[in-house]
Amino acid sequence: MNLASTDSVVRIERLFRRAERAIKRAERLTQALPTAAVNQLRYAGRHLLQADSDASGEALRKAANHCVRAWYDAFDAILLRQLEVIADFENEGFPRDAILYYYPDYEAELPLIKRAQDLFRGTPPTQALTVERMVDRLRMAKRLSKIVAHLRMTTQELRKTYQERSERKFEQQENARIRRDCISFLATLAGCLIGIFGILLTAESWLAICVSLLLVGAAILLAIIVLRALR
Repeated sequence: MNLASTDSVVRIERLFRRAERAIKRAERLTQALPTAAVNQLRYAGRHLLQADSDASGEALRKAANHCVRAWYDAFDAILLRQLEVIADFENEGFPRDAILYYYPDYEAELPLIKRAQDLFRGTPPTQALTVERMVDRLRMAKRLSKIVAHLRMTTQELRKTYQERSERKFEQQENARIRRDCISFLATLAGCLIGIFGILLTAESWLAICVSLLLVGAAILLAIIVLRALR
């Protein structure tokens, strides 16, 4: 069924409004006006102005074709944006098993993603603008929209998971560094106290021996407090 056949002004108006809705949808999604689609509607308007003086109906057929082309161009912009989001997700480099944990159906969606990507590889063949192709484009965009929504949620969950792992790893490394520093400090302190203890012992005084024992006891108590704080 060729959309350029048996045209009327009423039908062209319907096609025009359908293309307008697609353009607005593309603009919301891409944050940019799909210029190619807008230009097609401009061409359609130009042919409509020529329709009154064209008894053959060629102007109406051309206007209809431009409206349909505008719809296609708008949905191409939508599909390209969806594929960009999917490509960004794939470039994150998340492990496949991690992806499937949050999005179990991801692998089942890959054939559709590949089919959409193939639409924009190389120079696409010239094909008639048919209802069947329009419906296929519409269904593809709807399914990709759901895939993109799932991938965005999956990205958030995976980034959150990896961030928590990174924070835990940093905390573990920081605690290990503090333990090493404290053990080094205690070893230095113990060496100093042993030296002091040896000096006081040579004094052959009970007071000196008591002071030495107190210093050793204080060092042991300090070591116990520090090690408990590090647990």
